[in-house]
This record gives sequence, C-alpha cells and structure tokens, in this order.
Amino acid sequence: MANDGKRKGGRVTPKGGASSPPTKGSNADKPVGQVGKRPSNPRFLAVVGVAWIICGIAAFFIFKESWRIVVGVVFIGVGLYWLRGAFATIARHEERLDD
Repeated sequence: MANDGKRKGGRVTPKGGASSPPTKGSNADKPVGQVGKRPSNPRFLAVVGVAWIICGIAAFFIFKESWRIVVGVVFIGVGLYWLRGAFATIARHEERLDD
C-alpha cells in the first residue's frame, strides 16, 4: 500500500461511537473513592497470619517427603508476613491517635 507511511495507528473512538455526555442522574456527580484510604482490619490480618503459621507447622508433620521443610518454611514465612502487616496497621493507627 502506498499510504502506509501516512497511517498513524488504530482506532481513535470506541467501536460503539462517541459516548454521550453524562446525564443529570448518572454517577458522574458522585466523588470517586480513594483506593487504600481505610486501613486493613488488624484482627483479620492476624487471623490469616496465624492460619498460615498453623498450616506451616502442620506441613512439618503431615508431609513425609524431604520437601516438607521447604513447604513448612514458606508457609510460616507467609504467616509472618501477614502478622507483620497486622502489627504495622496497629502501629500506624496508634501513631494517628497520638497526633
């Protein structure tokens, strides 16, 4: 094709055509929420962390192969990561209360 040098790219408008302006009763008037505004519940994070640690301890005794150590250590590591998140949430909450 001779016009290949003049083409700039793909479709500019959506396939259905141009969108209509928002109407008075649409959700356009509502403010958009901020992601991550509310901190996670530290109890939930702690429960999930303890569950991972229990699964890691169980992996040491339930699995019979040599890779049980790897699975147990990974499970316990993930549990500690969740517990770290719970303690960080508590610490940030206490920092806000002190201000």
